[in-house]
Amino acid sequence: MDAQEAFHILELRAGRILSAEPHEQARKPAYRLRIDFGAAGIKASSAQLMDLYTPAGLIGRTVIAAVNLGTRRIAGFTSEVL
Repeated sequence: MDAQEAFHILELRAGRILSAEPHEQARKPAYRLRIDFGAAGIKASSAQLMDLYTPAGLIGRTVIAAVNLGTRRIAGFTSEVL
């Protein structure tokens, strides 16, 4: 599979961040995010954005995420999107 085919497999969706809180157990500083993807539902994600944003600065922002990559456990937290 070439890079273009791999890109077309990704399901990318826009979502709005509902909450952001520090992920205390993560090895590297990160936030636990709850993101509303509309009809696709509310999904959780871990994001290493602490050097760039405060929690208040993330809430309400629109993000693009890959929603069909499966879940991943990150320091006891299940991340559903990337």
